[in-house]
Amino acid sequence: MPHLRKDPEKRLWVIAAPQRNRRPRPKTLIANKLDPSAPCPLCPGNEDKTPPEITAFRDRGTEPNSPGWSVRVVPNAYPALKVEEETIAGPEGLYDIMGGVGAHEIVIETPEHDTTLGERSLEQVTEILEALRERTADLKQDRRFEQVILFKNRGAMAGASLYHPHFQLMALPVVPKDIDDELSAAKSYFDYRGRCVYCDVINQETKQGERIVFRDTGAVSFCPYASRFAFECRVMPREHSSRFEDAGPDLLRSVAGALRETLRKLDIALERPDLNLVIHTLPFNSDMENQYHWHIEIMPWTEQAGGLEKGTGMFINPVLPEEAARHLRSL
Repeated sequence: MPHLRKDPEKRLWVIAAPQRNRRPRPKTLIANKLDPSAPCPLCPGNEDKTPPEITAFRDRGTEPNSPGWSVRVVPNAYPALKVEEETIAGPEGLYDIMGGVGAHEIVIETPEHDTTLGERSLEQVTEILEALRERTADLKQDRRFEQVILFKNRGAMAGASLYHPHFQLMALPVVPKDIDDELSAAKSYFDYRGRCVYCDVINQETKQGERIVFRDTGAVSFCPYASRFAFECRVMPREHSSRFEDAGPDLLRSVAGALRETLRKLDIALERPDLNLVIHTLPFNSDMENQYHWHIEIMPWTEQAGGLEKGTGMFINPVLPEEAARHLRSL
């Protein structure tokens, strides 16, 4: 059964999910490559190959679990956490353990099997973000959940096991350490400066311009000053907004435009790289609306992480963010 275990040394929760070993692992993963011609359960016509859909954006008159959709949300067939589990927290000696309650869903971005997010229209990208926003708002109603993490693994090196474009969504009964660390840093900065650190970063980056990848009146993307990875990018709404689930249509469209342009440039510069994309938003029960700012982190896989990165969390980046941003702007 899935459950969560906490490492007291690192203050880190880990999901123990042995049932995930049953999911198919294509042989092509050995070569760090996914086979686009492999049978695909996410393509139109294969709706019976997935669990019944939770929701979908559909053509009028089409039935659930049939073709005719533009975005489709289904439970993960091999979930790391389950809604049916109980949140039973308790000690195991000096260790903490918790029942594996949560949700694990797949957001199928498009019926098209071989397109990237950057190659789609602004309307399509906006619709994907709207589906993610709707699911976040719905899962927020379950009081057992503390945080929803929205992420995309593209390519075998990034952890994907299916080629078809999709996001994953996980509702967690705890706040992950990285988010908790972000909250602590944001609070410390706000207590000292009286301002949102993310808003100040946006203001400085747009004023300097050297790390900007794309900007318009509603959103901005840039290579962070202390980028961990080559060509790492961050996408943010320019107006202060702490909760992704509260984003209105105009704000979502602006962020979708910045996300689309950034990914398009990365696809050209790095020839469709494997990448991870994560939407960071304020935990459900947090009262840090003034201090936190939701954002999207894009992390291309250009090199494998080594012992220093995995052992310490300190990264070596061989490409200066100023150089990466300059190259992406030129495309």
